[in-house]
Amino acid sequence: MFLLGSVLVFAAAVGFVLPSFDEYRLLQYLKENYDYFERPVENSSLPLDVKVRFLLNQILDVDEKNQVMSILAYIDFHWNDYKLRWDPKMFGGIKDVRFAGDTDAPFKLWRPDVLLFNSVSEAFDSTYSSRFIVNHDGEVQQNPPGIFRFICKVDVTYYPFDTQTCFLKMGSWTYSGKHINLDFMLTQMIGVKGHPVNAAIRPYGDNPESYSVNESIDLQVYLQNGEWDLMNTPGTRVVTDFGDASYHELYYYIHIRRRTLAYGINLIIPSLVISMMTVLGFTLPPDACEKITLETTVLLSVIFFLQMVSNMSPPQSKSVPILAAFFSCCLMVVACSCVFTVLTICLFSRKAETHEMSPLVFNAIR
Repeated sequence: MFLLGSVLVFAAAVGFVLPSFDEYRLLQYLKENYDYFERPVENSSLPLDVKVRFLLNQILDVDEKNQVMSILAYIDFHWNDYKLRWDPKMFGGIKDVRFAGDTDAPFKLWRPDVLLFNSVSEAFDSTYSSRFIVNHDGEVQQNPPGIFRFICKVDVTYYPFDTQTCFLKMGSWTYSGKHINLDFMLTQMIGVKGHPVNAAIRPYGDNPESYSVNESIDLQVYLQNGEWDLMNTPGTRVVTDFGDASYHELYYYIHIRRRTLAYGINLIIPSLVISMMTVLGFTLPPDACEKITLETTVLLSVIFFLQMVSNMSPPQSKSVPILAAFFSCCLMVVACSCVFTVLTICLFSRKAETHEMSPLVFNAIR
């Protein structure tokens, strides 16, 4: 009985150890003669196909004053490394392994140096160094998450009923098209309405390798923003020739529209009420002292709302919000009304006993 128990314990221990040993042998096999400086192609004259899937998780902020958009997203890279292939039958049926993605890891894999060109982050490359997933056929996948802050030209002409278009410009920092064939990964994508979409490809520009798509960002993990509605996410693959080399760039466009409910309650309705009060000020008789009080109150209110709109506008914007122009006109009208009201009351309160008409005025009206 004791012998039978020992055999069962030994068998269980071997069952747990063997898979770990197989993975150890596999890792040692893959690490042998691997150089992460070497571009993983069997024929060095051919480019390496690198597919990029961009998954948007959330729009964090649109900074109108600094013209910067912040988003949380995942970038899914796919390429094939011929040195990372094996037969699963020789290693206990293992079909995939993981490798550390840290820059200071003892063993490193080659990865494309694809960066966000219009980034304004302090670290520039703000992605997390996630692990590599390597399949037995040499397919390598890495999907680092990151918070991306990039330039976004904001047009506030129709604020708060405005729509904005921002884009992310991505490409390899050192490799040209001869070394890396950078392209969108457009399969199994979820669109804005939450349904699978098939990207429609159209020619773009003069280069036959350039094209545009109606949907370029995968939204299967997207969370709605409280201030902005996401309209659509087209994209463009641009291939630019410089001498003998060509460079590939991927543009991901984000079309957003501002939600106007809160602005309507807090800004639009009060502005309409102030406009009505401005008109009512002209209906009061000129001898009413309350007219000065009303005009002064309206003037201060217009200044307050004008300051509110200006604080939300880019300081160096080429366009001025129509709402700000409207408040500026109201400010001029109310200011002129205050001045003429003071003059009218001053003239109306003059008596013959206290003020003598000047000869010039007397001759003019005689």
